[in-house]
Amino acid sequence: MKTSEMKSIRYSIRRIARLELEITATFPATTSDGQPVVSVHLPTWRPGRYELGNFAQYTYAMQEDLGHSWETMQKLELHSWFRVSLELAEMEGIDPLSQAHLQEAFTVRYRFRTHKMDAGSSWADDDVLYINPVNCLVYHPDLADLPCEVELVDVPKDWQLASQLPHDLRKTLRAENMQQLMDSPFIAAPEITSSSYQSGDVKFHIHSWGAIHFDYNKFTEEHKAFSDCQIAAFKGFPVDAYHFIYLFPPFPARHGVEHEASTVIAMGPAERMKEPAFYEETLAIGSHELVHTWNVKSLRPLEWAPYDFTMESPSRLGYVAEGVTTYLGDLFLFEAGIIDLDGWMKRFGAYVQKHIWNPGRLQTSLADSSFDTWLDGYAKPGAGLPPVPHRVANIYVEGAILAFLCDVNLNKSSGSSLVDIMRELWQFAQAIEAEGRHAGLTEEAYWGCIEARVGDDLLDIQADLCDDLPMDSWEYLVEAFELQNIKASLTRNDNPVHAAGALTRSREGGPAEVVSVWPDSPAWNAGLVTGALISDASHDQDSGITRLQFSHAGRAFEEKLHYVDGSGLPASFAEGYFPRTKLEKLG
Repeated sequence: MKTSEMKSIRYSIRRIARLELEITATFPATTSDGQPVVSVHLPTWRPGRYELGNFAQYTYAMQEDLGHSWETMQKLELHSWFRVSLELAEMEGIDPLSQAHLQEAFTVRYRFRTHKMDAGSSWADDDVLYINPVNCLVYHPDLADLPCEVELVDVPKDWQLASQLPHDLRKTLRAENMQQLMDSPFIAAPEITSSSYQSGDVKFHIHSWGAIHFDYNKFTEEHKAFSDCQIAAFKGFPVDAYHFIYLFPPFPARHGVEHEASTVIAMGPAERMKEPAFYEETLAIGSHELVHTWNVKSLRPLEWAPYDFTMESPSRLGYVAEGVTTYLGDLFLFEAGIIDLDGWMKRFGAYVQKHIWNPGRLQTSLADSSFDTWLDGYAKPGAGLPPVPHRVANIYVEGAILAFLCDVNLNKSSGSSLVDIMRELWQFAQAIEAEGRHAGLTEEAYWGCIEARVGDDLLDIQADLCDDLPMDSWEYLVEAFELQNIKASLTRNDNPVHAAGALTRSREGGPAEVVSVWPDSPAWNAGLVTGALISDASHDQDSGITRLQFSHAGRAFEEKLHYVDGSGLPASFAEGYFPRTKLEKLG
């Protein structure tokens, strides 16, 4: 059988309505070994978000071009569609593999809803076209090695285009293969504010869409500062050029996603960039995403080397992928002089507070919580998901806490650092990749590299805070901060309901909403659950009893909460549940 002579996959993207695209894709009809391509697929997830994305739910009107008409394709599985032409041939009793009925190529078209302007989705309107290919472009796994072209057929010639992919004046982008295409977002707009700088041998570009409410020269200089620090620490960079793509919409957004040679960061409303804290947070996300260029995009957990978009791909190393990156991203801001020690303590202190306030840190190991992002997703407590909001640890927050403890103990035991560990692992992975093999990171390699420098000094931390039944971390943290000449302390939460185990948030003009309940606390035993509404809470200072009136699921309750003195509880509850944490410099 003659193999299809088509050597690439071609896409065209057209805006047909606000927030809606028409996408056409042309594929070879056969694979390299002559087998028919019987279906097209949408990825089930995207890199940087370790849960199923189910992008097929935003896709409709999938059709195949039969030459004389477009015919509706049938779903093969949840995220794939079967070719109509082969189905018709089979219905007519014709062997679909026969040369007469196997064309050189086939074309499909479909509509895709672009409704999210975060850093991982897609958006289309009259002012900007933002595409993350992994959530909207169909593909076939057996054609993954073919080069790809994407033509933006209705983008005006005077619009600007920003992407890590090479592109021409006709607004056609080119990728070497499917993996690169899926990892290469782009934006096109009438006006994109851009700047560039050099760090070592690497050319960096910053592209921003939306209103600019800050000093762009200073913004660029600070990017160069943390880029210089990171490249110096890792002693190299995985790619020759890198693109920061910023979206500053007029509505709320806060999100960043890493890619092989770029990142997309959405921050809004744009006017909030006037606020020092919001501006700093934007730089912190930029630093975080740049660290990902080494940690995840180049040095990647084995389960993601390469990415398999056909199914969930859980890994126990989420705490390395996101926790180590979160910790190092802020550390490089400090080392670059963008924030001082007080600024670092404020940022890291916020992680410590979130960590201490998360019941999941004592329910499920951090490694298992990493694995289970594919079950629990990224929903916050109080949003209805995850189904048990206190079940798992947070791979960003608890991962950053663990990374800090590893870093401090590496320095104490051997004078080395966590950056040394990540650089060594990255350089080893680079050497294997140079041989044409995929080098996936494993738990054994990560912890083995640390153990080689410090012996078994970190075995307790690894067991207590990562691998086994979770233990309380407070004493580890106090000791680690002392080694950094920082005092960590706890104070009782002045809200008696919080101190008794139910964290709430105020609702303007209405009852307080319960957002988290600590298992086996007085609040838990009184029947408080996430989503309950507290209409009245009266505290008796002498008895320590708090009388509550609350409602949930249409029922009203009256209960008492007794004072918690912390006796018999782990160290982080010495001042009651949900205590306030504080970091301050010693001496």
